[in-house]
Amino acid sequence: MSTLTARNLIGDALTDLAVLGIGRSLSARDGALGLRYLQELIDSAELDRPVIYTVLRSSYTLVASTASRTIGPTGNFVQARPIFIASALVKRVGEDIENPLKIWSRQRYLYEDDKTRTSEIPEAIFMEPTVTNATLYFVPVPTTAATLVIGTPTALTGFSGTIDTEYTFPPGYQEWFRLRLRNKIARPFGKGLSDDMKDEERTAWRQLERVNDPGPPPMGNDFPSSYSGGFIIESNRYR
Repeated sequence: MSTLTARNLIGDALTDLAVLGIGRSLSARDGALGLRYLQELIDSAELDRPVIYTVLRSSYTLVASTASRTIGPTGNFVQARPIFIASALVKRVGEDIENPLKIWSRQRYLYEDDKTRTSEIPEAIFMEPTVTNATLYFVPVPTTAATLVIGTPTALTGFSGTIDTEYTFPPGYQEWFRLRLRNKIARPFGKGLSDDMKDEERTAWRQLERVNDPGPPPMGNDFPSSYSGGFIIESNRYR
């Protein structure tokens, strides 16, 4: 694990660019610019599947005769707001057997003709990526307080505090942050990027991509449509 601050990353990135060196320290203005760029980096990385390094497995109790629940920082199920569902299972009341749920696309859920039908436990789940909390819909609507066991990828977060706030990341992220930030801020500091510098960032990225969670597998379509292929849940589209 690496403990990082934005100040260290910005200083290292600007040193790589020969903006900082002997006798010149990071100014408040350059630090503020670098922090904004780091925050942009994190914001875009939240949507990038290969950046995800862990999938949280959580259990929540459903509410009988309730068709939906919110999930997120202030939702019915409190956790980080998921960006997609990696896995979903349900356990009947008083049982430990986990029954898999189908993870539906938005189109599959919209084409469900009877969203009010009920059953002891649901057979499928659909996540609407609402903000600030996402919304989970269950079909059929459960009639018991069954247990939902859900796997949700944890998006990359950080650099939302001050320039000296400490953050902990898995191995490999410090180098990738430094190289990506260096290449990102080269232009405003009037520095060019060589092919070697671009290759360094790509190499650091490939190391993370190889070990991180790849996202959910391609999901087949559950109903007839004009599309010949399956639905790809991570990109919300058909083949």
